[in-house]
Amino acid sequence: MPLSHREKFFLYAELTKLVAAGFGIDKAAELLSGQNPHGRIAGFARGILAGLRKGFSFAGAVAQAKPEPSGLEISILRATESGGVLPEGLCYLRDAYEAEWKLWRTLIQRLLYPAFLLHFAALVPVIPALVTGGHFQDGLTRALWTLAGVWGFGLALAHLGRTLGERAPTDEAADRFLRGLPGIGGAWKFLCLQRFAGIFQVYLRCGSTFSVALDGAGEATQSAVLANEAARLASCADAGEAIGPYLQTSGLFPQDFARSLANAERIGGLEEDLGRWATHYRETATQRLEQLGIWLPKAVFVLVALYVGWQVIQSQLAIYGEVLQQLER
Repeated sequence: MPLSHREKFFLYAELTKLVAAGFGIDKAAELLSGQNPHGRIAGFARGILAGLRKGFSFAGAVAQAKPEPSGLEISILRATESGGVLPEGLCYLRDAYEAEWKLWRTLIQRLLYPAFLLHFAALVPVIPALVTGGHFQDGLTRALWTLAGVWGFGLALAHLGRTLGERAPTDEAADRFLRGLPGIGGAWKFLCLQRFAGIFQVYLRCGSTFSVALDGAGEATQSAVLANEAARLASCADAGEAIGPYLQTSGLFPQDFARSLANAERIGGLEEDLGRWATHYRETATQRLEQLGIWLPKAVFVLVALYVGWQVIQSQLAIYGEVLQQLER
């Protein structure tokens, strides 16, 4: 299981701090590997240290460490290490994972209240039996089955999300399915575009050629669809062609983004333009996830209210049914 966003934030935050204090990257990894020796961060640091001792570059050492790192980490570290600005790459990863960790944490916190409502609604079938003095065990059985259904549905969604997230970097079908999901799909597309623009800019700042920068940016997106398109653009750049026209006709990039980059390429301002778009897409992805965190609880609340209302009606019918039976007797 890969390190969480929280764990990656702490890993790169500590590496950034130690390197800034004058420690060599190998010494920094050695210090982290000895702290909380049974922890996952320390285990990952030991993997980095083992790779460095075998003669790998830092990016290569990270690539062979376990749990397996993401393409974003490998791509950004490779670019900044080869460009002689590895501390900048560590800072980039620290800030990126901190932002993603805090964003997902906020989203999960907003879903706690809907989760409570779902559990409350699952226990509603017990109410008619308590009110009418009927079969309490039957109501409890129904409540437990409802709870089991809620948990099963939630676990299935979590498994689906994890599976899609793991397969999206290499499987176009999984990536396209994820991109097409309502709500979360839009946020995923903007997050991938933010990574593409941000890493493309970093590679250019490190003096990489267009083809190398495009390959690295595609790998960093964690999106098979964008990675394959970036590889096609890289082949065009290798052939000495401008990438602007291909960006505009690819259909995978928003037209405003593609047109802006095409014009920036003509005037030599591509690096600055990419930075502006990376910021724009980061903010847009954040807004999409925040909107999801606002509307999803409201949707759950409406469903719970309808379910509780139906159960109240059932309880009232049961009460009047008992009264009518007594009157008939």
